Amino acid sequence: WQQAAAAEMACVEQGLGWWEADGAELWRDVSTEEELRGAVGAAERAGALLLVDFWGPSCWSCRALHPKLVQLARDHPGVHFARVNGEASLELCRSLQISRIPWFQFYRDGRLFSSFSASLSPARLQKLRDELQTHQHALLCR
Repeated sequence: WQQAAAAEMACVEQGLGWWEADGAELWRDVSTEEELRGAVGAAERAGALLLVDFWGPSCWSCRALHPKLVQLARDHPGVHFARVNGEASLELCRSLQISRIPWFQFYRDGRLFSSFSASLSPARLQKLRDELQTHQHALLCR
């Protein structure tokens, strides 16, 4: 927690947002349907699971989830991670029927297979971890 807070303070001092703190390099930023198709295709070609995080700079839940997501990305290097700024990419969110943030989508083999609202509740965080474990394992067992 202290490391995440220190990284966030360093970003603030540099004029960057909290989402640009520690771990930003682990995520592929997506803002259009074409970019999302590119991320889905890249994961499919790599035989990897893709997790897409729909978030927003003014979303406090998103901000609180960020360090946990960074840790998940570090713990699952074989999974591809993308993020969509839902506040800046309203058209993309509407086309995907994403009506609130935070929200997660999982893609495997080029297809969406899971989509759900996120929160800080232990049950929702566990669902996120379970999806990663289950579907990453399925890809490895092929």
